Amino acid sequence: MMPPYLKFSTLLWFAALQVVSTPLFSQNLLMSIPVTMGDPTCVDLDNDGFMDFVGTFTKPVWLHNSADTAFQTVYSNLPYSNFNPYDLADFDGDSKIDMLHSGLYDGQRRTYILRANADNLEIASQLFNVQVPDIAQIKWLDFDRDGDLDIFTTGDNYASMPSFTKLYQFKNGVYQPSSSSFDPLNVPHFTLMDMENDGDLDLVMTGYEPAPSYAQKTFFTATRTTCT
Repeated sequence: MMPPYLKFSTLLWFAALQVVSTPLFSQNLLMSIPVTMGDPTCVDLDNDGFMDFVGTFTKPVWLHNSADTAFQTVYSNLPYSNFNPYDLADFDGDSKIDMLHSGLYDGQRRTYILRANADNLEIASQLFNVQVPDIAQIKWLDFDRDGDLDIFTTGDNYASMPSFTKLYQFKNGVYQPSSSSFDPLNVPHFTLMDMENDGDLDLVMTGYEPAPSYAQKTFFTATRTTCT
């Protein structure tokens, strides 16, 4: 059943007509879709040579481009959900982009890996070991440089649970929580980069401390490939 707050999304495409001196764009209506589509990403999801659009807010949506802006709307078979962060990467090494998706389904957070096929965003696996905050960011990255994608997540929870930040490493075919610990921050945001130029991804986070201090805080955490 479609949630009562659900509205159609209108996706606009601005074609760059001139970029030499003064940028000039032409607005084009791609389509209206019956889900609220947030954070659209342009990516060739099915590796067919045409750029697609992917987004998620009330459910994952794939706007499949089969012939240079001839778009077809493809939905996942997941039910509607709230607070749906996602990331894109080639998880299984088949040269096709997969989607890491986490949704809040009737108050229960569930996290999936989705794979694009001809007519669907199919569920490749559900990640039962991965705990994600209610209002979260998630990222696929190879923190330990073992060739597998790890998951980093941070965010806020409702009043019943504190905010948290966690790293999950892919070991022996499953995601396992790392022993790495992070200071709790409310309204956290992060970026990842090799700050020390040692080949390891380091973490920069900003947010504010829980009550009673509410002090704003930014910290840098150096990553070592020995993290477990």
